[in-house]
Amino acid sequence: MKAPVNVDSDVHAQAKRLARAASDGAAPALRLLFWETTAACNLACAHCRRLEASQTLAQDELTTDEARAMLRLVAGMGRPIVVFSGGEPLMQVDFSEALLSAAKVENLHCALETCGYAAWERFERVASNVDLFLYDIKETEPSRHVECTGVNSELILENLRRLHDSGAEIVLRLPIVPGLNDRQDHFQAVAELAKSLPKLLGVEVIPYHRLGVGKLDRMGLAEGTDQCVIDVETPDKQTVNGWAKQLRTLGATVLNGA
Repeated sequence: MKAPVNVDSDVHAQAKRLARAASDGAAPALRLLFWETTAACNLACAHCRRLEASQTLAQDELTTDEARAMLRLVAGMGRPIVVFSGGEPLMQVDFSEALLSAAKVENLHCALETCGYAAWERFERVASNVDLFLYDIKETEPSRHVECTGVNSELILENLRRLHDSGAEIVLRLPIVPGLNDRQDHFQAVAELAKSLPKLLGVEVIPYHRLGVGKLDRMGLAEGTDQCVIDVETPDKQTVNGWAKQLRTLGATVLNGA
């Protein structure tokens, strides 16, 4: 196993330089930061890296103290919006809870990306420090959901409704993979789901990308059928805009796409 990341590593040294530059006016303030809190995930999505790869990638994750130190540096860069993502952040709920609490001490606006597949108690532990939930809906047809992610969708939908009814701010994020879930019936079901959640902020179309493949390469993990089941290219802008238009026609409030 590789040694854990140290607070005095090159990443932290660079963060310190950026923070000093931002406070001195030598660099523009940081407005948005995506933080992959963990590579681990409890789904096995057909278009993504598999659990085995996620667990390997998880070996070099920051400790809680290192993460808090990083947050203090981030706050000095202009108090950006911080999006905590993964993997699945709620898999390591102790770490996520501590990280979100520390971010609020620094007066940072926090968003949390989640697949929704977690015990409700985990949502309760973090919700008070989350300003916005970015909630994935990967598939709406139950049997396809199991086939595409390895898990049932019932818990995901139950948590979504409980989160909505609690008053949380939520954006539904729709990872769309050509040939997998770019179907009219899926878009129709998404629109119906969104309309059943009147306080929902809207829906965001997330076209498939191959960033996960690049991560596997950087970590020395060969791409193969045990890590990535399908091989498709990132859709072009016209295709993405077409998906957004379909959803709008079906009555969904879509936050991106022409």
